[in-house]
Amino acid sequence: MPSAFISYVRDNSDQVDKLAAELRRHGVTVWLDRDDILPGADWQYAIRQAIEGGDYFIACFSAEYVARPMTYMNTEIGLAVEMLQQMPVGRIWFIPVLLSDCQVPDLPIGGGRTLTHLNWEPLHRDWDRGVRRILKAMRVEPKAVPVPPLAGDLVTIDKPIHLELIRIPAGEFLMGYDKHPVDVAEFYIGKYPVTN
Repeated sequence: MPSAFISYVRDNSDQVDKLAAELRRHGVTVWLDRDDILPGADWQYAIRQAIEGGDYFIACFSAEYVARPMTYMNTEIGLAVEMLQQMPVGRIWFIPVLLSDCQVPDLPIGGGRTLTHLNWEPLHRDWDRGVRRILKAMRVEPKAVPVPPLAGDLVTIDKPIHLELIRIPAGEFLMGYDKHPVDVAEFYIGKYPVTN
């Protein structure tokens, strides 16, 4: 499975933790500074090694990032851009993600191109779709979330007819020939088929 370095500002830690959890659930090894730099380690060296050793670099841009006059995220992006400049055009490695409405920095990445030439994923607009698209960019097949066994919740209706309904918990299932994930809210369904 691939590995991904996530670059972000601390103000977005909750959203980044959610993204990291989603990616891990689908088998991606995620590197986050808060989790992966060991006590006593040279943190700048650890970050450089993680960026250089990762299969993907995910840059989480946000209004909070734009508002900061200085952030180490800029250094991480600079290191990533150095690597990106050495890669063939067309290779997906640097994945820009928007956590809120903002602009991706217009940094040169070689050949007259800038970071704005890379398609970014507006994760804040549709989280589930965004995660699926990030996984697709990483060539990771999304895993269906296993639906827990049916709960013992049984509802009986006696009027106008006797009907037993079972609670089906909310979850995700794969639908269609292309096996795309669909989220379904909790619902009740008849325990037995009804014919007329």
